[in-house]
Amino acid sequence: MVGTHVAHNCVLGDQVIMANLATLGGHCHVDFGAWLGGMSVFHQNCRVGEMAIVSGFSATRQDILPYSKGEGRPPVPSGLNVVALRRRGVDKDVRLHMNEAFKLLISPDFNTTQAIEKIKSDIPMNEYIEKMINFIETSKRGVLLKSHKSAEASGL
Repeated sequence: MVGTHVAHNCVLGDQVIMANLATLGGHCHVDFGAWLGGMSVFHQNCRVGEMAIVSGFSATRQDILPYSKGEGRPPVPSGLNVVALRRRGVDKDVRLHMNEAFKLLISPDFNTTQAIEKIKSDIPMNEYIEKMINFIETSKRGVLLKSHKSAEASGL
């Protein structure tokens, strides 16, 4: 769309949508089916996961979890992008397990390593949960899962 900016060495997957003035710094990777809202800004070397949706006027220095939806500065994930998952034909039971995994990842009761361990032990694994875990484990910038405000409120 008008005025989007894709800097040097970026990689965009198929069916990516970038609304007006969405901006990618150098070396960003945006995976299949991601949707970047108008005037959103992504720092260099960030990754946006498959089918993630980031609302307009958001900005991040960290990676965006696949299948998540987020908004703000930074765009803290508020849930799964259920609309995209339904449109792509992801089964309801699979979505329910994904949601259980997502809730553990953003829970203030667990750090990311603990959440992943709990997911692996308690939730039936599927290709989408495996992709989320792999995305987190291969991140170089860190994956945005929790608000810094929630950490302050809990005394961390």
